[in-house]
Parts: sequence; C-alpha cells; structure tokens
Amino acid sequence: MKSFQYQLLRFLPDRITGEFVNLGVVAYDPDEKRIGVRLIDKTTRLSQVFPNTNSRFIIKTVRFIEEQLKKLDNQLSSELEFESFVSLEEVTRRVLPKDDSALFFTETTLSLDVSINALVDYLYNRQVNINLTESDREYQSDKDIWSKIYKEYFDQLNISRYLKPVSIKTKFEEVRFEHSWKNGHLNFFETVNFDLQKTESIRNKVFRWAGQIDELKTSKEPSHLYLLALLPKDDISTNNFIKEFLQSKSSSKVTVEVIVPENARSVALDIKNEIDAHASTH
Repeated sequence: MKSFQYQLLRFLPDRITGEFVNLGVVAYDPDEKRIGVRLIDKTTRLSQVFPNTNSRFIIKTVRFIEEQLKKLDNQLSSELEFESFVSLEEVTRRVLPKDDSALFFTETTLSLDVSINALVDYLYNRQVNINLTESDREYQSDKDIWSKIYKEYFDQLNISRYLKPVSIKTKFEEVRFEHSWKNGHLNFFETVNFDLQKTESIRNKVFRWAGQIDELKTSKEPSHLYLLALLPKDDISTNNFIKEFLQSKSSSKVTVEVIVPENARSVALDIKNEIDAHASTH
C-alpha cells in the first residue's frame, strides 16, 4: 500500500445553503510524479440538482481542467522534465486558481491504496457516483416536491385552481410565493426539500427559512405558511429539529406549519373545507 494525496472537484453555487455536487477526483503520487484524474463528462445530474445553472458551461470547464491535468501528468512522466510538484495543491492551483468561484478543489487529503488508479476509481465511485446517481433520493429540487408529491392531493380535491402566485412586500424585500390562497389572511403553500446529504446543509437551509419567516413577519398582512416538506429518511432527531425549530418561529403575524407527505391528504382536506366555507359566505 502507498500513500497518495487527493482532492475532490466540487461545484457549490450557493455558499449560504451549502448544497454542492462532487464533480470528480484528482490524486497525486509525489514519489512517482504521477497525476490520476477522473471527472464527470455529462450535464444530466448537474442539471437535476441545480436546474438554473449553465450546466454545459460547467461541464466544458471541467473537461478543460481534466485535459490540463492529463497534460501535466504526461509532462511529469516524460524524460524532459521541466518542473516538479511537492503537493497536489500546487498541481490543481495551476489549472484552477483559488478564488471565490462556485467551482473549486477541496483541501488535500491523504489516503492509502495499491495504486493511484485504484484510488481514483474507488473515490470516484464513493464520492462522485453516489452524489450523481442517488436512486433512493428521487426528489432533488424544491419544485419537484410540489409536482411529484403534494400536487396530486390538491388536484384530487379540485383545489389547485384556487392557488395563485403572489408577491408580498416586506420591510427589506418583495417575497414571491407560487401557491397562495386568501380567506381573511394569506395562506402560502411552499414546497421545500430537506432530504439533503449533509446535516450541515440541512441546518443551513432551515436557518435560511427561519430568516425568511422573520422577514415575512414585517409584512402588513397576517399569513399562514405551510411548508410542504420532504424530510431526511430515517433521521428522527433531524426531523424533529426541522419541525420544532421552524414551527417555533410562529407569531401573531405568521403561523408556520411543517407538513410531511404522510399528512398531505388530511391537510388538503382541511384546506378544501376552509375554501368551501369561505365560498359559502361570499
């Protein structure tokens, strides 16, 4: 077994939410002066996770990075050696300088393996493939949560037609909700995916929503915010944190409810009864 240095190529478009996708692996053997690299070459998963991203441009950049790394590997293994690198960071900094962009290499980590190619293949399957082909995590974007989980319950009860987009003015900004209904106060139905890989990403997303709720409290109109959520699988403590923390943000101005798929039908029935009752008095 030998010791190698490796880094992951990561795409992190929003540092506030912390959600990212690993796009590949690069490893370095300073003794043999070898560079091993394996990066993704398709846009499919990147587009699914971050639909508003210019995936083609990102993949084009990734391919360029891979070409440059392979070129450096060839130069290092040739008889006419022009330079050498002590650390992997020196290598990757040559092809992708450190800055505040969404595409970056992680910190260098050491790992043991039988060969540099074996390490790259192992890390790619463990750190990249799992990130790109999670068959058990069907719902990735917040919009997917509406179309693939909750919408059918509202459609079955014929109440989707009552839900309209609306923009609400708050103290510092204007907040837009795609699904709302008014019966003396505003009701917002906002879908959100908390089924993320990293606990830190989940907590960041919860805190971001808490900030949006605080901002919503500065609106002139009282409201009821239904967060139609997908929670992490088999993680009771995290699920309790999400529900308890966000619902604790309720006040006289904003009522917050975190709804899970198991309760979707009963919530939709309650909304239908409210809509019917409101229609009968107007």
